[in-house]
Amino acid sequence: MGKKEKTCSYIRSMKLIKQRFSIVGMRIALLIVIIAGILFCSVILYYIFTGKISPRKIYEINWKIQIPSNVEQIYHKQNKHNFQRKGLRYTIYFVNNVNTLPLVNIRQNTKGILVSEGNSGEGRDYDIEGFVYRIALELSIEEANKPIFDDKYYWQKFFRNGKTLVVVYFPNISKAYFAEEFI
Repeated sequence: MGKKEKTCSYIRSMKLIKQRFSIVGMRIALLIVIIAGILFCSVILYYIFTGKISPRKIYEINWKIQIPSNVEQIYHKQNKHNFQRKGLRYTIYFVNNVNTLPLVNIRQNTKGILVSEGNSGEGRDYDIEGFVYRIALELSIEEANKPIFDDKYYWQKFFRNGKTLVVVYFPNISKAYFAEEFI
């Protein structure tokens, strides 16, 4: 075997080794990405299902809204949500010093979310009241934690692909009721 043949053989074997290492390296990199993705999803699901993420944060994420920082959760109940987050959620907040209405602000890029609002001064909205009472009934909410619609209230309704969030704010008692049906 001549010097030239040894060099060509050496170059071929180096190329083969390089190809094998690049394939192995790609497989290892892909495996690392998959494991990292599984760990990330597991942590997120753990926090969602163990209640580590507050209902306020869930509302903000689901509906691309911003709830004022001056609210304090005083009651929350939800049924078991499945993997796709389908279920019912009902939350009451005590609201400190509301300066502007509407209570909940909409973030940009809310494509596909229909928003409507009103107040009881324009006449009671029996659809809004019925929705809140239906969610409260299905979750077996105690009477003490249901709103009394005789007082003046402001409401906001968010709707997207069969999912609904209704926010009802009673300024006289400084409470906001959030009723969500996520189907």
